[in-house]
Amino acid sequence: MNKGTSVFKRRALPAEQVAAAQEAASGSPLTGDPRLPAAALTQSPAAAATPMQGGDSPYAVGNVYEVPLELIRSNPLNPRVVYTSQSVDDMALSLAQDGQRVPATAYLNAGEVTLIEGETRLRGARASGRKTLRIEIQPAPANDRQLYKFARDANVRRREQTPLDDALKWKELLENGVFDNQAQLSEMLEVPESTVSRTLQLATLPKRVITSLSDHPSLLNFQMLNALREYYKGFGEDKTLDYLPQIEKNGWGYRRVAEDAAKANSGPVRRKRGETESIEYGGGKGEIKLFDQGSRIEVSLKGVDPERAADLVARFKGLISP
Repeated sequence: MNKGTSVFKRRALPAEQVAAAQEAASGSPLTGDPRLPAAALTQSPAAAATPMQGGDSPYAVGNVYEVPLELIRSNPLNPRVVYTSQSVDDMALSLAQDGQRVPATAYLNAGEVTLIEGETRLRGARASGRKTLRIEIQPAPANDRQLYKFARDANVRRREQTPLDDALKWKELLENGVFDNQAQLSEMLEVPESTVSRTLQLATLPKRVITSLSDHPSLLNFQMLNALREYYKGFGEDKTLDYLPQIEKNGWGYRRVAEDAAKANSGPVRRKRGETESIEYGGGKGEIKLFDQGSRIEVSLKGVDPERAADLVARFKGLISP
């Protein structure tokens, strides 16, 4: 090893420090800034943004600053919904040991700095005990749609966006009127409308299952999520929650999950009931049963006179003999 070369050894942060920062950052695996009122989800950033002028603000558009964490607000239309504990822990360790390599982006909004993208870095900064986050100040987005698109595009480039994130966020955006319909969403994001429709079906998963999935990031691909949606439809919420750990433990792929889901829809095979006809012969009573559309026949008689019984058996043998 050359002299002067620094070698960083990764060390775990105190559990209580990570837990406290996680609680302050999110409060649950489902994201969103808990400080924001519900109305903030539909408020236009362009209308709300009031960039500070001249000496009123230490920040100017186009520059990069170390911004105190208490001045930073989360993106109200953050495209990420599911955050894994591991991803935040990894970011906290990276920031603590290697520093922040890539600045987040934000815009000035009513005296505060509102993120466009960089939520994981913000949560990691809190977990690592940092006081500031390096942020590049950009012009305020023209509207809600533009704010969402800017942030999602950045996540897609870093491969941080999952189909489940898209499903949950697209459902929210449509319900809150940010986009009027699926076609408008498709056009803005340059995603086929059929993909939008299929992705939105994933949002039917219940909240407890979604929360549990945040602990299983390897399952957050479209094929697996779709198979899990079918499994949930067939077996219900509780069985799906019990099933999730088994998938990773056994290394099952989406085809195995789809096969298990299909079992719920097929159910047990029901045999068609046989056709029965009552008969009387030689003083006895019984019945003839036809099964499987006549391919199987059963005859039963009780109380038949022994002589008549012998005669009947002889007739049967003659009937079936070649």
